[in-house]
Amino acid sequence: MSLGSDDLGVLGNLGKALGLFDADGNPDSGWLADPGASLQTMLANPAQRNALIAFVDEAMGGADRTTEDGVTWLPIVQLDDPPLTVAITVDERPAEGLHIGLGLRFATTGPDSATTLAIPLFRAQKQGGPAVSNALLLGSPGGRIRIGCRIVLDAAAPTPGQARLGGIGLEADLPTSPGDASAPAFSLALTGLQLPGADAPRDLRVSASNADQLDDAVLELALALVKAQADAAGAQPALQALAGLLGLRDGDGVPDFPLAALPARGALAIADWVRGIVGETVQRNAWLDHLAALLGGTRSGDAVSLTLGSAALSLTLRIDEGPDGHPRLTPQLAVELGDANARVEARADLFRIDLASGSAIAMPALGLWAAAGRSGNRILDTTHQGVVARADTLRIGFAMDAARRLNFVLAADNVRLGAHDYPTLDLTSPDAVMDAAGSTVEQFADALFANLGDALGLVRRLLGLDPPAAIGAVPVATLVAEALAAVAGYWQQVLDAPAAASDVLGALRSAIGAADQAAAVVGGSGTPAAPWRLPLIGPLQLQVSKQDATVDIGIATITSVDDLGGGCAVIEGHLGARLARIDLAARSAQLLGAVEAALHVRERGVTPPRARLDLGNGVHLDSERVGLRLGWSPQSGLAAFVDAPALTLDTGSQQLPVALPIVSGDGGVDLPAAAWDALETLAGHLGKSIGGRIDELVASFGWAANAAEARLRLADLFDSPEAALREWLPKLALGPQSEAALALLSGLFADAEGHGALAGSGRPDDPYRFALGEGLPEFALWFPPQGLEPVLSAIPAVLRDWLPNQPGLDGVALEAALLAEAAVAGDVRELIEGRDLAAGFAALARRWQGGDGRIAPPPSDPPGVNVHR
Repeated sequence: MSLGSDDLGVLGNLGKALGLFDADGNPDSGWLADPGASLQTMLANPAQRNALIAFVDEAMGGADRTTEDGVTWLPIVQLDDPPLTVAITVDERPAEGLHIGLGLRFATTGPDSATTLAIPLFRAQKQGGPAVSNALLLGSPGGRIRIGCRIVLDAAAPTPGQARLGGIGLEADLPTSPGDASAPAFSLALTGLQLPGADAPRDLRVSASNADQLDDAVLELALALVKAQADAAGAQPALQALAGLLGLRDGDGVPDFPLAALPARGALAIADWVRGIVGETVQRNAWLDHLAALLGGTRSGDAVSLTLGSAALSLTLRIDEGPDGHPRLTPQLAVELGDANARVEARADLFRIDLASGSAIAMPALGLWAAAGRSGNRILDTTHQGVVARADTLRIGFAMDAARRLNFVLAADNVRLGAHDYPTLDLTSPDAVMDAAGSTVEQFADALFANLGDALGLVRRLLGLDPPAAIGAVPVATLVAEALAAVAGYWQQVLDAPAAASDVLGALRSAIGAADQAAAVVGGSGTPAAPWRLPLIGPLQLQVSKQDATVDIGIATITSVDDLGGGCAVIEGHLGARLARIDLAARSAQLLGAVEAALHVRERGVTPPRARLDLGNGVHLDSERVGLRLGWSPQSGLAAFVDAPALTLDTGSQQLPVALPIVSGDGGVDLPAAAWDALETLAGHLGKSIGGRIDELVASFGWAANAAEARLRLADLFDSPEAALREWLPKLALGPQSEAALALLSGLFADAEGHGALAGSGRPDDPYRFALGEGLPEFALWFPPQGLEPVLSAIPAVLRDWLPNQPGLDGVALEAALLAEAAVAGDVRELIEGRDLAAGFAALARRWQGGDGRIAPPPSDPPGVNVHR
């Protein structure tokens, strides 16, 4: 009976994903020989990929996975307030590779609706598919942002023969690279559409690409159903808003949907319709009013604002003119946490579309900063010696420039210095502007920061103007004159002091975390293995780590399930993305540099956390947890490895730290030399616990406790295989383990016919030898001139110590003595070879029995023998 994946419950899917079991659930006997091969194909192989999705689906403890338009949504975080779901998206349809991304879903009830945003992240090679030259999907051809909104109109079962529309949705499919072969696509999704007289409903998607393939009567009927329901008295507000966005309502100012022109003009008809909406103030305002009603927000100018939990969101439509004179549409999404006095802001231009050519650029602008003050609640409004110094807002943080590089931001918005107005004043460039009255930017900044007071203590703490204990303050003049150097030096000091880091990061967590996280503490130690963790909302965390002068800032979700199986284990899931890597010494930064996912198992109810493997004889392996970690970055590609933090081999008398090898995307293995040595010790204890051939093999490699000199050092083997083998093999062959190693080798050929049995002593006249198989040459090995350890005599003590008058030895003992001596004496071996010694001694004993010890000559001489009588 063999162990199958079905015997392991939910962990069976993990075993399939790792390649321990095949698609049918049977063990893969070759996995241990090359585990890296299976780990590298975890996403590429369909069976492994499906098993991994199934395991994550159950182990992460979120909602069940769904498939929408051919894309699998795998929820990893689910919040009730706001009703938000964060998911991993997996699209297996593209031929050039597997598309992996991040999805957000916001759901409402009364009526049931779902608004989704899917952002592509990276692509992975499919098994048997073409190689992936550019793994980063966002910003490359094929990487498309998908936005959709669907509303359920009729959830009841359809009645055969009656007209009915179950739901309606609006979708946008937008490229993130100018080189994408397909232009932006907009479509109308009709679900559960049943025409009069039809027996069953069907789903219908109307887009510019398929408009000429649809029957005009069907399309008109479907849209007429939507229009009728939207215009009816008492219609659901969400339906009215969505219909208004599509131009399917009367008297609202939004141009009618170009139904008649769609089959003939396709995308151009929709482009003209969109341009007509956003290019005219009245139509644009009406369209934004519908959007605000759909999202439950309010419109102010070209922006729609709404509240999502503790965050304030706004969506702004900006229209400007491109270099070629064409109008461009740029939707901007802004998120704020806090109030007018102190807040954290994130702003992103989602994409920019040329409304004439259809070309698009994804995320042309991105910024994250802390801010204080706004219009009506200015951060600074003073007059000194007749000179006006006024500013609405102060911002400190980071922003991406046109070259997609991350820059430090220290700026004031809506500024007046004397008689001059500045929409934004960059305080990191004090020489850029000078007020006519002689008031310099440095003087303005000094008044600005001095006026902060308690309005935004976080800004002062982040800039170093109000540092924690034991950290020197940054003077305002230094901050303005050398902002990057001053802030980088300050943060290097802060992150090198654990107490100061906890203080500053705790203040940041208080500013950006949800209200229910007010009592949460900053966890971790700041190392890459245990980063500082700042709880934000639900399982979402901001993570910060430092190594030398490099700081990583990322976002992650952590979930835990402890009711699987018998409830004796805890399964933890982790999904994170590195938002930025900042080099404080070089003052450079990288955006969106890596994605990581991990699944771990540990014992339940054990403090501190532990996962233990008992090896027997009082020896065990301990770790904080054990699991699988997948990592991806543009530089290293996809890497998979077993993760066991603080892995230790406890032998009872000593505790040895053990590190596991990392298998990179190209199949390479990475491990420090000291970690290889610890693995040898672990293998030695495992061999002793298992016994048999495994123990003999480990002893031959020299990894067992108290091993002989012949040691095949793993670190040397991976560094220089040829040199390591040249060093080890002679020592093994000439050492005390040689015969045991040969016996282990010969045992590989053992069978019922006697092949593989080791014989000989290793001397030239008696080599070690064993038969490989029927009809094959015999293996032989000897060590000239007299073997490994020359022996002068091998007569056993029972014969060597015999004295006259003692009881005589029987024929069996004498035969054994001669056979032993024959092993070291060639003349004796030649003398007895082929003779039946036992029968001869028995005959001799019979001849002597009853006589005086003399041997009587035979009656006649034997052939070839002269008898002297």
